[in-house]
Amino acid sequence: MPNDQVDHTPPEEGSTQLHSVKYSLPELLEELKIERTSSVFAKEILDQLEISKIFTERKKARERNRTA
Repeated sequence: MPNDQVDHTPPEEGSTQLHSVKYSLPELLEELKIERTSSVFAKEILDQLEISKIFTERKKARERNRTA
């Protein structure tokens, strides 16, 4: 089937159709650069740090309770 024609027949029930999608690497890198400098991304990193601190503190508290 040539690339300019699309198969409009419905897929058989239970079958899966896969489609490949190509993205432009320069566009993806530019989007990543923007996301890294945005405040939302920075907040996500901050949240991850805060979450890791909570688990570290709990782990230390458990270790103190075991040795006491």
